[in-house]
Amino acid sequence: MRICIEGFFDGFGSNLPDQFACLYMNRDDPFSVAVFSVNARVVFEAKVMSVFSPRRFEDYAWVDSFCKYLDATFSSDTFFERIGWESALTVAPWLERGRLTSL
Repeated sequence: MRICIEGFFDGFGSNLPDQFACLYMNRDDPFSVAVFSVNARVVFEAKVMSVFSPRRFEDYAWVDSFCKYLDATFSSDTFFERIGWESALTVAPWLERGRLTSL
């Protein structure tokens, strides 16, 4: 089996979700954060006959879990879902109001 992992950085900027830099990264100026888009491609190559062999098929079962690991580790969508960003953004105004009234 041959595995090839390629990273692509074209120098293009990307966007963070609304208020992410301020609330999650504790930055007063959201433009002080440089955000870029990075893409990756993973290519697995195997001999055709080895895929159809029952014993060899089990040897390749880790490929799916590896791809899921890469997605969970590097995908911004997966990251925002894991930290519950949509929920946090919904609650943030209520927490801020409560903090201001308790001062």
